[in-house]
Amino acid sequence: MSLSPEAQCPTRPLSGASAGRGRHGGRAQRQAATNHADSPRPRIWQRTTHVNLIAGPLWAQRLASAFDDANRDKPSRSEVAMPEARIPIDALNAADSVLLLIDYQPHMYNGMSGRDRDGVHRAALALTTAAAILEVPTVLTALNPASNGDFRADIAAAAPGSEIIVRKVPGFDSLADQATLDAVRASGRRKLVLTGLWTSMCMSFSALHALREGFEVYGVFDGAGDMSAEAHECAVSRMTQAGVVPVTWMQVVSEWMDNWANPKSGELISKVYAEFNVTMGM
Repeated sequence: MSLSPEAQCPTRPLSGASAGRGRHGGRAQRQAATNHADSPRPRIWQRTTHVNLIAGPLWAQRLASAFDDANRDKPSRSEVAMPEARIPIDALNAADSVLLLIDYQPHMYNGMSGRDRDGVHRAALALTTAAAILEVPTVLTALNPASNGDFRADIAAAAPGSEIIVRKVPGFDSLADQATLDAVRASGRRKLVLTGLWTSMCMSFSALHALREGFEVYGVFDGAGDMSAEAHECAVSRMTQAGVVPVTWMQVVSEWMDNWANPKSGELISKVYAEFNVTMGM
């Protein structure tokens, strides 16, 4: 597209009779340049756009008008409402917590890489044992046992009275299964502590669903694992950025117990701390 000389150089000095002669001619040129600089800027320069064009030509004005029309009803970046951060500052309490353990099944363990499988299992077992001692409601859920194998018996045994819910919905989100969601809701607790296999799939999907349900969600990440260390780490970032509080099994148990004056502290020391943590057991 070719531009006229006027469009290419809108502040071009006046020529001929209109420019005047000598000293007065120079004054006229300076006055013309000043008038041009002080004149209202065309519309395209009044908006912050990426269309960095000379405003004089008609085609540029039409382009600016089209941009304005396309963006007139769109909110600016500052007008877009961002979710308010929710960072719990009070300690977990056994009386207002519910525990959800997801898919601790042989096939899921076998597919785990980049994590200590025994360490992941022991974290889940320690958490379940402490929940039973402190009477924290525990929900166990499994997916397709025919292919993935049965839920680990030692974890299930550590949660007496908790039925293993085999999900009917064949998806990653355990809470998309109505029976699992109902079991969590039935506890009447709003602080959901959860962990499971794999981190980026069933644990992540379930944690995000729980946030949408209005739960305060705590992810026990040392009790979770994935197909690679990178997959686990990315899933942890995904959840924490969404609002899941990152914790370890020992942190959860310690917050549940609160202090050594807790009537259940002796049982927690012998059956959880000493059993699953060398330092605390010494």
